[in-house]
Order: sequence, then C-alpha cells, then structure tokens
Amino acid sequence: MPREIDASPPPSAHLATLSRMGYSFNAAIADILDNSIAAGSSNIELSLLSYDGKYRLTIADDGCGMTAEHLLKNMVIGCKDPSTERELNDLGRFGAGLKTASFSQARRMTVFSWTHSSSIGAAQWDTDLVKREDRWCLLELSTAEIEIELASLDRPSFGSGTLVCWDGIYSLEEAEDKYGAERIVAALVSDLQSYIGLHFHRFIGSNLCISINGVRLQAIDPFMR
Repeated sequence: MPREIDASPPPSAHLATLSRMGYSFNAAIADILDNSIAAGSSNIELSLLSYDGKYRLTIADDGCGMTAEHLLKNMVIGCKDPSTERELNDLGRFGAGLKTASFSQARRMTVFSWTHSSSIGAAQWDTDLVKREDRWCLLELSTAEIEIELASLDRPSFGSGTLVCWDGIYSLEEAEDKYGAERIVAALVSDLQSYIGLHFHRFIGSNLCISINGVRLQAIDPFMR
C-alpha cells in the first residue's frame, strides 16, 4: 500500500508564489472592487495618500459588511468552493482574490469590517511575518489595536461596510526619493481612474459611486454610445 506523505508547500514559499500571480496594480484593485460590488455597495472610496512619510492605500465601501467571525473566515486563502452556486452579482469565485491581489502589491493588508448589528472587527496579513515564521499566521486585531489603526485612517461614517488597507506598497517603496514616489502616485492614480471608469462602466452610475482621493469617477463607455 502506498505511503502517504504530507506534501503541503512551506507557507513562505507558497506566499512567494501567490505574490507573483501576475497582477498589475489596476487588476489587483479591481479584484477588491469586485468584492465591494458583490457586497451591495452604493459608495466605494479609494485613497492613496502619504501617512507619516509612507504611502497607504485604502478602499472603503458601504456594503453589507461582515461580523468579526465572518471576516476571519473570509481572510483564509481559498475560502470559497468554486462549485458552490453563487448570487447573480457575486463576481468572486475561489475566495482568493482579495488575498492574492494584496500579496502581489503590498507587504501588509489589513481588513476592517462591520455590520449594522455588529461592532467593527479587523484582521491582518503581514507577509514579512509569514515569511519569518514560515506559518500562515493571520493576525486578529484587538479592540484597542483597531482604535489605534483607525485613528490614522479616515474611516467613512457608513452604517455597515468594509475597509481594506495596504501598507508597504512595493512600487512606491522602490522609489529613490520622496519626489519620485509622488510622481509614481500621480501616475498610478491617473491610470487607475481610467481603468476603473472603463472596466466598471456598467456599474458606475446612479446606483454606485466610486471615488479616488475625493474625485468621483465617471463611467467610460467602451462602445462610445
């Protein structure tokens, strides 16, 4: 009888593989917007601004949100069975998009979420920690830690929703100086505005508002009707 061998990949090596899935910056953002739209959001606010000399990207929506327990389950990589029947507006498939998209662009990804009937919960993937420990060590933030994190963020006053935060964005860390980073940010934001306007044109309108750094985006009709 064949001998069974545990062939689970080392977390640090698996993470390195996931981080090289071929996402562009725009495609990674789009994967997160898919989740916001599937959650029934009417407003999605993106921000890419400097904080304490370092750039941070946030994506906040007013969707249905998640309880702390639900959030932790959704932070697991591959948390969805692709054969499970989905809702019509569910643009996700494998439950990996949020994580792999984030791993490809930033060192640390923190997700805050709350519902109309539950308090805010937060969980964090720190890729440096995973590599150092060689374990899939997901961090659940305490109430005090959440308050400290939110103090540095412009949390929208939505009754329910989700806030995704990227720290340690690779493309900005590679900039040689402050002015180089500013030029990269300006180019990223300009390109992202066009990308979202085109790729999400059928969603943007009276039922969905998407903004970047406070500027509301307009839908770009690819058929120029």
